[in-house]
Amino acid sequence: MRHWVERAALLASAVLVGFAGRAFAVAHGQPPPPVVLQAPAATPPSNPLPWSSGNAQAHALSLVDGLAAWTEGDGSVRMAFADAATMPRDVTTFEHEHAMAGPIVRPGGQGACWITTSAILRCGSPYSRAADVAQAPGSVVHMDADAEGIAFTQFDGKVIEAREGALRTLAAVPNVADVRLDGDAVYVAALDPLRVVRVPRGGGAAKIVFARSGPRISGESSIGHLGALLADREALYLDTQDRRDGLNRVLRIAKGDGAVTTLYEGFAHVAVTALHGETLYGLVAPVRASGEVDLAHAAIASLPVRGGPLTLLRSTATAELPAQALQIGWGGSVAADDGFVYFTRGPVNPVGAPGDIWRLRLR
Repeated sequence: MRHWVERAALLASAVLVGFAGRAFAVAHGQPPPPVVLQAPAATPPSNPLPWSSGNAQAHALSLVDGLAAWTEGDGSVRMAFADAATMPRDVTTFEHEHAMAGPIVRPGGQGACWITTSAILRCGSPYSRAADVAQAPGSVVHMDADAEGIAFTQFDGKVIEAREGALRTLAAVPNVADVRLDGDAVYVAALDPLRVVRVPRGGGAAKIVFARSGPRISGESSIGHLGALLADREALYLDTQDRRDGLNRVLRIAKGDGAVTTLYEGFAHVAVTALHGETLYGLVAPVRASGEVDLAHAAIASLPVRGGPLTLLRSTATAELPAQALQIGWGGSVAADDGFVYFTRGPVNPVGAPGDIWRLRLR
């Protein structure tokens, strides 16, 4: 799970090179793609309503199979059922165990796991008290969980899986950017150069399934990454940022033959952060005419995994207010189920500090 500080810093560092890349493309007769896409949603969503209010800087929202988990501003973990018809009741609060990574809701919606600030792997559910699972050796950067186990990465690049309380180091992948459990494998996105590595959970050699590199700029790889590594049965999804031309791309990488499909390409900065059904969700930060990336007005966007336009989600127009993009600011959390998109505002947003969790009806 990405921390918003890392994401905001990464994007801010790309502002100047993004502008330079855009100018380069125009100067060489390459018409730039649209900076901001305003295509209307096929099914107009409703106006967002608070789904869980009174939360102090709610963020790191995870939603799987009807259970939502998130952290408060102080790092405490809370859970609630997402299928409540009205305002949900916070069924579990672990105020004494602050999260350093996570929480990640496990498939089946039966509970969530997280790493505490004291590097203890803990799991809890709405039906039982949180319990220690294992002592993680050192600081944890990213984590994921499924029904079989929990995988996490450390600053030194170690990829570790916890099963039934036992820890096993699966591989060492330098410069890890995200981790995703998927069946019998752990997929790891790493930087410098940007690559996706498949690590077998049952043992065996790690294999690079995708790589993209370019010349180094100011000592760093020219290919960056802003969002999350996501997966479904058929493919992996990640966003890339090319500092040479300023273009951002969202890629689909087929698991079978490794074929790469570009789902989006443009100068607007896109970070995919959630996948539900046939749709990716994430944040898109527009680029002003000056070339500056507008972090404060980053909005929620959807992108079909089978191909189609990047669409800014917009509220329904009323007699009082016109339809508006859901501008939650960079670093906001987004999750989705069959009928709703849930989101929390980011630390950089037009209305101040993060707070309530909001829900937008899609159908």
